[in-house]
Amino acid sequence: MGVNRYREEEDAPISTLKIDFRAQRRQVERLRRVRTERDGAKVESLLGRLRSAYERPDANSIYPMLDAVMGYATLGEIVQVGRDVFGEWQEPVIV
Repeated sequence: MGVNRYREEEDAPISTLKIDFRAQRRQVERLRRVRTERDGAKVESLLGRLRSAYERPDANSIYPMLDAVMGYATLGEIVQVGRDVFGEWQEPVIV
């Protein structure tokens, strides 16, 4: 008996998400177009305001973050500001 009593004879296949490379290329092209058409100076200013909010412990960073999004800052740019201010979490090595 024990743990082997209800064993399945075959392993069920695992379905994986397959990304259509044409969709990926379209999305990359959209990102390039947004970056060229947006006001770069405005985005830098908005990211600077977000950085300032992150650096002040009493500040609410949601509104500067939303302003950056509305100014067409990318998720990567917004996250990078957070990494620059707070650092990046590293899993501790346990030996």
